[in-house]
Amino acid sequence: LHGPTIDDRFLSPALRSYLQLAQTSPAYRRARSLAARLSPPPPPPPLDPTDPSLLHATSSVFATAIHAAFPAALSLLDAKLFESFKCKDIKHGDYQCNAAMPLFQKLKASGALDRPKYSDVKTPQDVAKKIIEAIPEDNPVVEGLTVNGPGFIMSRVKKEFLETW
Repeated sequence: LHGPTIDDRFLSPALRSYLQLAQTSPAYRRARSLAARLSPPPPPPPLDPTDPSLLHATSSVFATAIHAAFPAALSLLDAKLFESFKCKDIKHGDYQCNAAMPLFQKLKASGALDRPKYSDVKTPQDVAKKIIEAIPEDNPVVEGLTVNGPGFIMSRVKKEFLETW
């Protein structure tokens, strides 16, 4: 049940049996699942200045930007897709974000791209550009943001951020 828990000592056996039956029904489970998907997920964690992990820092910047540019993204994507990755080829950047392609697919399937706010979003590259636009220039972590290929966001870690550790 939602809300405060009830001490079942105060429930009659018939009511206890009814609640147990109702909570295990397929309809109840579907309703709980739907409610969980409709509940807004918590926003991404803020940048933690005490955490020296470059992966956590860059992931935080990208997750915050994705949330700012596409608020529905938190309910559409798996949290793993908000994580950044070390670039395989250093010539492209230090870290990259691969969320634009799956986010574009989910936004398109959900009908979110039909809104006037997103009328200029036609491709995963456009999603990546919107994410980049949502990253403030004065963020302490990344710079040199570019879109590569089908929507990968490439970045360099700011020298000043590296010098703090």
